[in-house]
Amino acid sequence: MFIYFLQKKGFVDANTSYLDDKLAESRKRGPNRFFSEFLQALFFEGFAKPNPSAKAQRLLGAVPYLNGGLFLKHALEQKYAGRIRIPDKAFENLLALFGRYSWHLDDRPSGNDDEINPDVLGYIFEKYINQKQFGAYYTRPEITDYLCERTIKRVVLDRLNAQCGRRFERLEDALLELNADVCRALVLPGGVLSSVALLDPACGSGAFLIAALKILVNVYAAVLGKIEFLCDARLTAWKAELERHRSLAYEVKKRIVTDNLFGVDIMEEATEICKLRLFLTLVASVERAGQLEPLPNIDFNIFAGNSLIGLLHVREEDCSIFTTPEHYREALKEKNRLIDEYRHASSQTTAEDLQTLKTAVEARITPLRQGLTQLLYHQFSELGIYHEEALDTKKYKKHPLELSDIEALKPFHWGFEFDRVVQERGGFDAIITNPPWEIFKPNAKEFFEEFSDLVTRKKMSIKDFEKEQTKLLKDDDIRQAWLDYL
Repeated sequence: MFIYFLQKKGFVDANTSYLDDKLAESRKRGPNRFFSEFLQALFFEGFAKPNPSAKAQRLLGAVPYLNGGLFLKHALEQKYAGRIRIPDKAFENLLALFGRYSWHLDDRPSGNDDEINPDVLGYIFEKYINQKQFGAYYTRPEITDYLCERTIKRVVLDRLNAQCGRRFERLEDALLELNADVCRALVLPGGVLSSVALLDPACGSGAFLIAALKILVNVYAAVLGKIEFLCDARLTAWKAELERHRSLAYEVKKRIVTDNLFGVDIMEEATEICKLRLFLTLVASVERAGQLEPLPNIDFNIFAGNSLIGLLHVREEDCSIFTTPEHYREALKEKNRLIDEYRHASSQTTAEDLQTLKTAVEARITPLRQGLTQLLYHQFSELGIYHEEALDTKKYKKHPLELSDIEALKPFHWGFEFDRVVQERGGFDAIITNPPWEIFKPNAKEFFEEFSDLVTRKKMSIKDFEKEQTKLLKDDDIRQAWLDYL
């Protein structure tokens, strides 16, 4: 799908029908070779290497180097290397389906029923998964834009006022004035825009992160438009460094995606679509294939995990349950060093080098994650938390918590994964996410089950339940807990 967007912009061999034409060429060479010969070369050489082999160049044509981070081999591809077979017919059907739609990279819909743009990807994903089970809801762009504007503009304004000692009432007022002091406070290293950290803890397909990106882009644009009139050496040098890149707009968005945006979602599929939409937003910034630069590595910005289960803060002394505090401290430093190296890998880094680097990061991270999950299990056990297993719709069976119960929840340890933000800075500057749209309704039976075995019965008349409830509410502690619950 990503490649289909690219080809419609003419960025792949200057051919808007690139995939269809290459499928036809592949069939002339023999049946069912499109995946094994062509797509493998396209993914892991053409797009993933700055200097693909001469053989690959002849097969693929002129394709841009996009960075191996997007085209690293999936775990299944590594496990079954050389054994995965996909018939040409599958791609023929897929391309026929894609061909029925109008593809473009503008997020703003034109109203045509046959339109596919990055925003539609989010709509499709969040519309057709099990919304009730996963709490996934499509949020219209005007809502995400409004919520993000109200939140992010205030954060940037507060940080700006604190940094330059001003008292602007609105961000718009600051952007109208934009003297050298304000511009320096916004964009120079250590300034507001280089360090503001925005999080969507249930990012889904990335609607709120995309909206946040647009707001920060507008602030950058205002500063860039003003610098040439200020005659400030530091600001002029900063802008000149940006302009050394092939596309100024692309580089600004790339910095925002890398430095400012973070997301977590319990569904791995959602995080992949989120990354895809961020990448497409970058690609939409350029008009010619020659302006494309390698995409950023954001595997450690956007995570799959359970935002509600995990360690918010990690104290070194608590880690003694699985390692020494000194070892944890050093391992954390090494983890951050490797992630920085991966995130800011050179534009000449090959897919093999990136894969090696990512493997090194995972080798350092995995045992620490396992140890922290063990620590969480230990803390839950000390609190007397049990695992509830649904036997039917009205009854549960409890059993002592096991480590596997915690692992099944996919815990996300904030104080470890985002330690620089959570541990060192005290947290993110703003949380941008869907509010709870559904109204919470108190469940009396669920509440009073905690205090009476009678209430847990599968069949209990309303009259008997009301009697038991009245009896329980005579206890002052239970009555106060019930009032708090309401």
